[in-house]
Amino acid sequence: NQFQINPIYPNPFNPSATISWEQPRVENIHISIFNLKGELSDEFSFTKSQPGNHSFIWHPAGLPAGVYLIRLTGETFTVTQKAIYVK
Repeated sequence: NQFQINPIYPNPFNPSATISWEQPRVENIHISIFNLKGELSDEFSFTKSQPGNHSFIWHPAGLPAGVYLIRLTGETFTVTQKAIYVK
């Protein structure tokens, strides 16, 4: 009965990475992706995401290779994982 995020797969990745999580209740989910300078590189929102398993495939089109911090935020949690984008 708690939120769980799975490891980003694959990591390192090219051309896309899968972000997956499990949530026990309806929540608004927001994914923010930052470079190591702390600059926002991409973001996505899922309104009233239903309980259960979810996955999202991130395609970093137009972004340079490098390390990114992927922050997944709900109404009751915030988790961050590191992902490495290679070209």
